[in-house]
Amino acid sequence: MRPNSRALHMLLLVARSAFSMAAVSCLACPAGTGGPCGGPCVDCSAGTYRDARGNASCAACPANSGASCLACRAESECLCNAGYTDTGVCTACIPGKYKSGAGSAACTHCATGTYSSADAGSTTCVPCPLGTGQHCDEMNVDPATGYGCSAESQCRCNDGAYGPDGGPCAACPAASGNSCVSWYAVPCRDISDCSCNDGMYGTAGACAACPPDASSWCFAGYCLAIEHCYDGTY
Repeated sequence: MRPNSRALHMLLLVARSAFSMAAVSCLACPAGTGGPCGGPCVDCSAGTYRDARGNASCAACPANSGASCLACRAESECLCNAGYTDTGVCTACIPGKYKSGAGSAACTHCATGTYSSADAGSTTCVPCPLGTGQHCDEMNVDPATGYGCSAESQCRCNDGAYGPDGGPCAACPAASGNSCVSWYAVPCRDISDCSCNDGMYGTAGACAACPPDASSWCFAGYCLAIEHCYDGTY
C-alpha cells in the first residue's frame, strides 16, 4: 500500500528532528583540543596540536619540536625544542653550543671556560674544573666540524699552569711557564714542561735571568746553563 503524502511528510519531519538532536548532542571539540563525540574535550598535550573543529585525535608535532606546545592550534605553533634550532627542520645544537629555550633562535657558543656535552642538543653549558678551560671559547672550534669544547677532558690547564687535561692544575714555578699556553696542540702536563721564560736560563723551579752583558737571546726553554746566555748554543 502506498503511504499517503501526509504520512510521508510526517516521517520526514521525525527523521530530521532525530538527526538534529544527534548533531546537537555530538559536541565538536574546538581546535587545540581533542575528544570523543559529545566530549569531554581535552587540551592537546605537549608535542601535539589540532588545527580544526571536530573529534579527531591531536596530531604529533614534527620531530624535536612542540615540548612547549599546550593546546596548540596549528603545526606552526610547534616551536623547536630547547637544544634545537630551526634550519627548516629542528636540528640539534652541535657540541660546544647550546640553546636554553624553545623557538627558532640559533644555538649559542658556550661561554669561555665552559663546554657542552658531546651528546648533541644541549640546553646548557657546564663549567670547566677550576684552573682550566681558558681556551674553551667561541674562537676555539674544530675547523672541520665547528665543534667547540664538548667534554671535561678538553678543559686544558690555563696559561702558565700544568697538569692533566680536565685538571687538577698547578701554577708553573716563578720565572717559568710563559710557554705553557692552553691553546697549544700539546699543553704543559708536567712541571718539567714549564720552561724558563725568555731571557732566562735553567730548568723549571731553578730559573735565573741571563746577565746584562749576555750576547745571545735565550728563548723560552732553550738556555739550560748560564754559558748559553753568551755562546748562543742550546
